[in-house]
Amino acid sequence: MTPPLSAANELPPRRLCVFLRAPELGRVKTRLAGEIGDRAALAAYERLVEHLLGCLDSAPAVKRELWYAGDGGNAQLEQWAATWAASLLAQPEGDLGVRMLAGLRGAGAGPGPAAPAAASLLVGADCAGLTAAHCEQAWRILDADPEAWVFAPAEDGGFGLVGCRSAAAWLGSPFAGVDWEAGDTLSQCRERAGRLGLAVRLIEPLWDVDTAADWARFQQTFG
Repeated sequence: MTPPLSAANELPPRRLCVFLRAPELGRVKTRLAGEIGDRAALAAYERLVEHLLGCLDSAPAVKRELWYAGDGGNAQLEQWAATWAASLLAQPEGDLGVRMLAGLRGAGAGPGPAAPAAASLLVGADCAGLTAAHCEQAWRILDADPEAWVFAPAEDGGFGLVGCRSAAAWLGSPFAGVDWEAGDTLSQCRERAGRLGLAVRLIEPLWDVDTAADWARFQQTFG
């Protein structure tokens, strides 16, 4: 029988954070709604979230967190959290970079690195191609390189997954000063990480759903 790992050799805990909005008519997938209408976009968004959570359900034992924007009392949001056995946490004020850094650091994080440092991944709810295998690949990178940042590139120039150890998030943020409306947010993050001396590792690229063509692709791919 293999002996248990000593406390010194145990890997730090793993966190999986999903960023999403409370599903409210006219408040989600607004770009898609401009093409297919608010009600169809809301239904598409709910389908995307449930697809993602279903794909990630096979991930190994992790602390699961849903970081939401919008109405925290939304019944569908609460149902997702209950079904997925996840904590439900409000995104803080600030731009996307501020909110993502807060998610990666974790709720209640103090002014210094947490101990033990959690290997934290953050994913967007509309990242259609994400699977538990992507998460495992990212966690392996963080286990091997505790100070690395890991990204899954998206086809549109952004990224669908970002991860780091909680301790690494205190060394500096690659999100500072990024123009989140631009089409090259991953390149901007990599450039800022380089200035800070932070290693960046990439995993397999992903794609998300923003347009009617993307939604058609999702339906053709996943039914």
